[in-house]
Amino acid sequence: MNVLLTKTVEQAIMEVEEESELDEIRKFKNDYQKRQVNLRNAWEEEVKREIHRIKQKNKALKQARSKRDQQIKTM
Repeated sequence: MNVLLTKTVEQAIMEVEEESELDEIRKFKNDYQKRQVNLRNAWEEEVKREIHRIKQKNKALKQARSKRDQQIKTM
């Protein structure tokens, strides 16, 4: 009887530990997914800023070329 009771208690403890481990795995996966979303959002924002910088640079280059062409024409 004592052996049966011990085995039952051990089994119950193992099931509780397994459930705790599964909860930890679920929490880790959920946190990981949130981090991935945050990283993707940050990357997208960085890409948008880079596109804006490139557009500004191209605009400045176009203006400089136009100014240079005007100077050449007036010579």
